[in-house]
Amino acid sequence: MKDYATYKKVILFFAIVDQIYAQTFSAVPSPEKESDWPTALAEWIRKNDDALMKASGRVLAAFQSDLFPATSVDEIVDVCGLLEDIPSPASFLLEVLAMVP
Repeated sequence: MKDYATYKKVILFFAIVDQIYAQTFSAVPSPEKESDWPTALAEWIRKNDDALMKASGRVLAAFQSDLFPATSVDEIVDVCGLLEDIPSPASFLLEVLAMVP
């Protein structure tokens, strides 16, 4: 495996997408059918512009203070609160990289 700096941009992209979903879209009500989720999301966005603005500030603050300064994939996974799902981040990264052609 290469140095963390090689993968940092991609890992940060994953982390910011994760934070957007965790901080913003977790409040979107789950529809009965999964195929109706985009409609529910669009409706929620239309009606919750203030919540979106506040969540965006939290995502930006987390990115600037916790994610961007991180020095390892372990730290990123910890900041995102994914250690339960990914107990060994370095091994997980190796598995993901092995799947890339």
